[in-house]
Amino acid sequence: MRILVIEQEKAEREQIIELLSVYGDCDTASGGEEAVEVFRRALESNTPYDMLCFDIIMPDKDGYQVIKEIREFEKEKGVAQENRAKLVVISKINAGNQVKKAFDLGCDAYAGKPVNPDKFTAALKKLHIVTC
Repeated sequence: MRILVIEQEKAEREQIIELLSVYGDCDTASGGEEAVEVFRRALESNTPYDMLCFDIIMPDKDGYQVIKEIREFEKEKGVAQENRAKLVVISKINAGNQVKKAFDLGCDAYAGKPVNPDKFTAALKKLHIVTC
């Protein structure tokens, strides 16, 4: 599995990578704009990411815009629903309307910060993002 982790805080980024590295190779991006560009290049080179993990609050482009652009790009490239990247938001923002907005735009899972490893892994398993 190819995973792209977008997190500006070093300690949180390292925690997420440590948690996810057992499931696949983790790459990183520093912000939303870089994440979208890295995602596009990977999809165009036929080496797509299986999962992206990111916050709503990011430098240069927020998580909502990242979700929207990634889903639009996948649609433009004809990616089937079942083959789309899994988009996992990990954020301190947990107001109902903000969480709903993320799901309405196309995220697959939403987890709180700080990350609780057991709850996070259970959510990924429930969504069949990871299986072990």
